[in-house]
Amino acid sequence: MKLSYLLRGAVFSIGSIVAVSLFMSYSNSPAPKGYTGSPADGRTCGTNGGCHGGGATQMPGMIITDIPAEGYTPGQTYNVSVMVRDSGRMVFGFSLTAQNNAGDGLGTLIPGAGTELSNDNIYISHKTGTTRSGNSKTWPFQWKAPAAGTGTVSFYATGNAGNDNRMASGDNVYMDALTVEEKSGGGTTGIQVNANHEDAFSIFPNPAQDFMRVHSKNAGLLTVYNLNGELMLEQQLNHDLETVDVSTLERGLYVVNFDNGVDALLQQTLIKY
Repeated sequence: MKLSYLLRGAVFSIGSIVAVSLFMSYSNSPAPKGYTGSPADGRTCGTNGGCHGGGATQMPGMIITDIPAEGYTPGQTYNVSVMVRDSGRMVFGFSLTAQNNAGDGLGTLIPGAGTELSNDNIYISHKTGTTRSGNSKTWPFQWKAPAAGTGTVSFYATGNAGNDNRMASGDNVYMDALTVEEKSGGGTTGIQVNANHEDAFSIFPNPAQDFMRVHSKNAGLLTVYNLNGELMLEQQLNHDLETVDVSTLERGLYVVNFDNGVDALLQQTLIKY
């Protein structure tokens, strides 16, 4: 299955929306609803009256999916993860909802390890006791795509990296977004492409077996994480096109980050087979 590059940022589409919210890292789950940054919610926990305040910072790569480049197939189930990263922080939180512009629930959210649904089944968040992890935390779950004819789906994400003072103050709020399309018979690309992202950093082949080639316009540090947020590989890249050995990685889905000190953190999703 081919994965495309993801459109990152606060994109407000006129189609369907999949949104992610955060909550106080010390609160009981599920997370409070209505702070996702989606058009229906209009706020995050760090903006527009959110309990944490302090605003929300863009974090490219918070949302990870295996939706293929040609788009989602109605009724099919896909893997989704939310990964919040903040060096030195030890407590994290998230919440996600799939909704349209009116705030109606869309598709089916399926809890994974450490996650649970809200009482209306529209939101999914972490369970109490799954928030602690050094520097980053990842929660895997699934999303069953909506019925045919739904069209565009935008994923909006915010996440919380808490300072563990058991108060709303001092926590860092992050947000991310990507947009996918419903698979069509014409074969058009499903996941929107950020052209600047592709020019700055790309990997191929994908899926990869033993090696992947990395194109980058600047030198920088490449890191590969599994979906548990564990660092699996690290390599300094100094040239426009370099080869990275991934033969030691087990089969599965990985997050490839590239920090060139110029752009915001660049990210791709790698399938290892």
